[in-house]
Amino acid sequence: MRFIWIFVLIASAITFANAQKCGQNEKWAECASACEASCSQPEDMMCIQMCMPAKCQCIEGTARNSQGKCVPRSKC
Repeated sequence: MRFIWIFVLIASAITFANAQKCGQNEKWAECASACEASCSQPEDMMCIQMCMPAKCQCIEGTARNSQGKCVPRSKC
């Protein structure tokens, strides 16, 4: 039982540390989208509802540009 608590603490610490590394206009997503918004794709693109591995993703109203930065859609 003690091992499980140690594992949970370590996993939580790693998740928290990763969340701290997100860039401007990004947020940490435990259940990342399979279809992150991109400047090269239309806004109304169809997407499957499936959890992908946790990572930083663009916040609502922004999209990832060709330099990998999340920018407002108006600046795509």
